[in-house]
Amino acid sequence: MLMACQSMSEQLTSSGSTFQSLVPTCFPVACIHCSSSAPCSTPNKSSLFFCGIRGPRAFSPPGETPSVLFTAPTGHSLPHAAPAVITVPMKMRAHRFLGWDGVSIPGSLGRGALLQPGWANAPVSAGGLIMGTGIESSSHKYGLFQHICTAYELVLADGSFVRCTPSENSDLFYAVPWSCGTLGFLVAAEIRIIPAKKYVKLCFEPVRGMEAICDKFTRESQRSENHFVEGLLYSLDEAVIMTGVMTDEMEPGKLNSIGNYYKPWFFKHVENYLKTNQKGLEYIPLRHYYHRHTRSIFWELQDIIPFGNNPVFRYLFGWMVPPKISLLKLTQGETLRKLYEQHHVVQDMLVPMKCLSRALHTFHNDIHVYPIWLCPFILPSQPGLVHPKGDEAELYVDIGAYGEPRVKHFEARSCMRQLEKFVRSVHGFQMLYADCYMDREEFWEMFDGSLYHRLRKQLGCQDAFPEVYDKICKAARH
Repeated sequence: MLMACQSMSEQLTSSGSTFQSLVPTCFPVACIHCSSSAPCSTPNKSSLFFCGIRGPRAFSPPGETPSVLFTAPTGHSLPHAAPAVITVPMKMRAHRFLGWDGVSIPGSLGRGALLQPGWANAPVSAGGLIMGTGIESSSHKYGLFQHICTAYELVLADGSFVRCTPSENSDLFYAVPWSCGTLGFLVAAEIRIIPAKKYVKLCFEPVRGMEAICDKFTRESQRSENHFVEGLLYSLDEAVIMTGVMTDEMEPGKLNSIGNYYKPWFFKHVENYLKTNQKGLEYIPLRHYYHRHTRSIFWELQDIIPFGNNPVFRYLFGWMVPPKISLLKLTQGETLRKLYEQHHVVQDMLVPMKCLSRALHTFHNDIHVYPIWLCPFILPSQPGLVHPKGDEAELYVDIGAYGEPRVKHFEARSCMRQLEKFVRSVHGFQMLYADCYMDREEFWEMFDGSLYHRLRKQLGCQDAFPEVYDKICKAARH
């Protein structure tokens, strides 16, 4: 593998190409040592590549095996392959990624490589985005994180190693996503990447009226020329729809480095366009765009630090936020956890785009949490736990509700069960990181377990791994 990587590095260098032209279909890449998108000559000893002006160089500490390999179609040099494929070992955690509303490809790959969907809120891992799921504002083009993966490598219950692709061990390939580690240990994945550019040209458009919001959001989500589509709903009939494209050019005076610590929180910045009822156009550095919701943890931080968006606080202490979610959970006692559960909602429900209006009214009536995050994605008709009802790909939308419910007499279990019932009725899905109140029968009504259960029996998983329902559902754990 090392020889192959060295050969590829020499090929890139000799061609005069820089690695600035590559990105996984969703993320920008920067040096994982200095967290900068500028060239860096400092090697990171836990990865294969480090950044350089001429592109990536092979690097492997003594006695260690290189951990990342780029492959390209036969007859093509990597910078011109679209898309290229990277192999990412699961030991590489999210802090070595740049961001898909959570995730990017390993920064150690060099400048300009981007995952097809592109995530933003760290910390997450590639394994979590596959075994769970991941979505970003480019998912209307590329689907969920699992849909940019071309191969998985797993260790099964009997200790054997297996590689699966759409054509090799295909049943396992399609059953792995959303299985939450209950079919085997994921040790590597191959992920498609695309070229990245310096900025996102982002258009803001305030929209009023539920019908107008749904029509506008659906139309923009169906336009493939939009690299990014996102909506923030501030009330039942007020929203800002954002569309963006990657670009290397920028109009003077329109740069907004929204990720700088002293800048307003992104959702508050967006809300200004609604208050002034004006459209807007900004150029946001790509890395900043992928982390646009990171500093405020979407809008959760306003409940933790109510004065956190105050200009004085941002200038003096903005560099300290956001706090690590793991630290907040570690310092949370049982009483506080139960109180938080009863008076706080963190849910992502995935519903068909055609049901968007009904879904938003249901969210409004059942939990009444604003803002609401709207993120479109295409769901291919493939085997596995999650697929559309018909035989063709269908446009879905992720409705994200994070915050304190303002519905009268909110009771977590009854309200969430009511919401889950609606999602099942429209053939939607609940992200499995969130609190789930369904019983076993309701859970398998939502998810297609036919392939999953057959493989668990075939691979001998029953005595090695819990069923996914037992692993994530409250009803099974309590």
